[in-house]
Amino acid sequence: MNQYTPITKNVVYPELNRKITEKEYEELVDFAIEIGLENGFIQEGETASESFIPEFNGEGV
Repeated sequence: MNQYTPITKNVVYPELNRKITEKEYEELVDFAIEIGLENGFIQEGETASESFIPEFNGEGV
């Protein structure tokens, strides 16, 4: 999911405190195709941009 955007710092898994790189995502997509994944969803574009990130304010929870 290329829109992964960490909102808070993860102390237990600090390697998750960043967005994935374009290269990482492309490698994952290539791997999924290589192993024959069917009915997968590949996202194009900048879905990790600020306009796609909802406001996580706890309202309505």
